[in-house]
Amino acid sequence: MSVPEPVSIPLHPTVFSARLSTRHYYHLALWTVLGAVVRFLWLGHFAPWTDECATWVFSLGRSFDTIPINQVLSLDKLLDPLALDPQRSLMDVVTRLRHDDNHPPLFFLMMHGWLHWMGTPDRPLSLFWLRAPSALMGVALIPATFGLSWFTFRSPPLAQTAAALTAFSPLLLFLSRQARHYSFAQLWLLLSLVGLVGVIRAIDRGRSLSYGWIGLWVLSNGLAMASHYFSALGLGAEAMVVLGCLVQRRSQVQIHWRQWLGPLGLAALGTALVSSIWIFYGIIPTDPSLTQWVRSSAPFSQTVDPLVRLWLWLVSMVLMLPSDFNVLPLGILVLVGCVTLYLFVHLTRTSLTVWGKACGGNSSVLQSLGLPQPNPVPAPWSLEFSAEPPATQPDDRNPGTPDIPLGLQILGGYTLATGAIVLLLTYVLGVDLTLAPRFQFPYAMTLLILVSAALVDGLQGRRWWVGGVAALSVITSVGQWGYLQNARPDLLFKAMAPAYGAPALVVTGHIHYGQVGGLMGLGWQFQSLPDSQRPQFFFTSWLNYDQSFQTMEDTVQGMQTTLNPDAAPLQVWLINSLGNRPLDLPDCVADSAYGDRIGDYRYQLYRCNPRP
Repeated sequence: MSVPEPVSIPLHPTVFSARLSTRHYYHLALWTVLGAVVRFLWLGHFAPWTDECATWVFSLGRSFDTIPINQVLSLDKLLDPLALDPQRSLMDVVTRLRHDDNHPPLFFLMMHGWLHWMGTPDRPLSLFWLRAPSALMGVALIPATFGLSWFTFRSPPLAQTAAALTAFSPLLLFLSRQARHYSFAQLWLLLSLVGLVGVIRAIDRGRSLSYGWIGLWVLSNGLAMASHYFSALGLGAEAMVVLGCLVQRRSQVQIHWRQWLGPLGLAALGTALVSSIWIFYGIIPTDPSLTQWVRSSAPFSQTVDPLVRLWLWLVSMVLMLPSDFNVLPLGILVLVGCVTLYLFVHLTRTSLTVWGKACGGNSSVLQSLGLPQPNPVPAPWSLEFSAEPPATQPDDRNPGTPDIPLGLQILGGYTLATGAIVLLLTYVLGVDLTLAPRFQFPYAMTLLILVSAALVDGLQGRRWWVGGVAALSVITSVGQWGYLQNARPDLLFKAMAPAYGAPALVVTGHIHYGQVGGLMGLGWQFQSLPDSQRPQFFFTSWLNYDQSFQTMEDTVQGMQTTLNPDAAPLQVWLINSLGNRPLDLPDCVADSAYGDRIGDYRYQLYRCNPRP
C-alpha cells in the first residue's frame, strides 16, 4: 500500500477558513450576551468563601500571618488583610504564594493589577469587582468553546449548541462566578485542545507537523500549567490521545517517524520544560495540612462514594435542579434526585445512540448536524484511528467538509482519559479529586461539546423542554440553590441572626489560613451591623490545643467580669471547634436551639452570664 508523501501544514492552516454565515455569528453573539448576563447577575450578592478570601489576600501580596492567634480580634482587624496596600508589588504576590499557598502565580499576578486598578487604600473593593475578572473569563469560554467545536467538527448546529451549553452550564457558572482561577485555566486548555486536534488531524492524514503549530501547542500548555497545576490532568489526557493515535497508525509511524516523532518529541520536551518552571516554582514545601483534606491514608478502601460524587459533578455540567440540602426538606430533595436521575439516564442513552449513529454514518443524524454522510468509521469509544482518511475528511481543497468521527475520537478520548486519571489518583494514589466539583474543570468543556451532538439530533422537537430545564438550572446556579457550593457563610449568618446580640465572641479553631478565610466570610456579613453590635473574634490554635482552648476560656471569663449584672449574657459562638470540643464553664449554658451544621460550618451558641 502506497503512502502519500507528507505535506506541511502551515501555522494558519486553511481549515480555519470556516464557512459560517452571518446568522451563525448573530447566534453566537446571542449566547455570549446571555452568558454574560447570567454570570454578572447578582455577582456581588453572596459573601466571599474561604478560597475567594485567599485569592483576595494573596493577589494583594499580603498574608494571613498578620492575624494573631489566641487573642481577641475586632472585625476590622480580622478583615485587615483584605485592604489594599499600595506598597505591595508583584514580587510580594510571588513570595506569598510560594511560602503560604500551593498554586502557580499567573492568575494572581493578573488579579494584583486588577485590584490596584479598581481599588484604593481607603475604599474597600466590592465583591462584584473582585469576581468580575473570573466572570469575564467565563464569558470568553463561550466563543472559545464554539471555536473549538467548529474547528473540530465543522458543524454549525453542533458548535452553536456547544456555545449555548457553555453559556448555561451550572458547573461553569459556578466556577466563573467565583474569584478563582478555574475559568482562566480552562481558556488555555481550550487553546491546547485546538493544538491537539490539529496534531491528530495531521497524523491521521499522513502529513508532517508544523513546528509553528507545535510552538502554539507548547505555549498554551505552559500557560495552562501557570494558571492551575491540575491542568496537568488535561495535558496527561492529551498525551494519552496522541499515544493512542500513534499506536493505531504504527505502520505509518515507521515511514513518517522523522516528520512526526521529531515534532511530537519537541512538543513533549517543550511542555515538560515550561511545566517544570512552575513545578520548581512551587517546590518550596508549604503547610501539608492545606491539602490533607484530599488525601486518604487507605486509598484502596474507597468504595462507591467517589463514583457518586463524580456522577453529581458530571450531572452539574449539564443541568442543576434546586437541591440545596441546607435549605430544602428531605422529601423535595428525594423528588429532585429522582427527576435528575431520570434526565441523566435519558440524556446518556440519547448521547450514546447519537454518537454511535454519527460514527456509523447515519444520514439522519448528520443531516440534523448540517453535514453530508461520511464513510463508516470505528465508534468513538474504541479510540481507533482509521488507517486511511475517509473520503469526507476535511482537506485543503474543501475545508468546509465534516470530520465528525475523528472529532468524537479526539474529544471523547480526551474526556475519558481525564476521568480515568481522576479515578486513578482517587483509588490508587489516595488523592481524592472527586471531593470538590471545581477539580473537574479540565474536561467540563469537552463533555459539553460531546453532549451537544445529542442535544442537536436526539432532542429534536423538544426545544421548549430543554429550554425550561436550562432556565431552571440557571436560576438554581445564580441563586445558589444547588449542591455545588458547600461553604456558605451567608447561611450561617442567617442561622445566627435570630439569636444574635452583642456582646458576642465568635471562636473557631485554627489549623491554617483556610480557617481564617472561612471566618472572614462570616465577618463580611457582620459589616452590615453598627460598630456597637459587631462581634469580636478568637482563633484557638491546633498547636498546644489544650492550652490554647484554656486561654480562650480564660478570656471568656474575663469578658464576663466586665459585664453589668443586669446586662444581657455574653454570647459565645463556637464555629468548627476542633474535635467538637465544647465550652466547659460553670456560667455558660449551651443553647440547644442554636447548635447545628450548615455546609462546612458547625456552630454552637453558649450564653454566659455576667460574673461578679
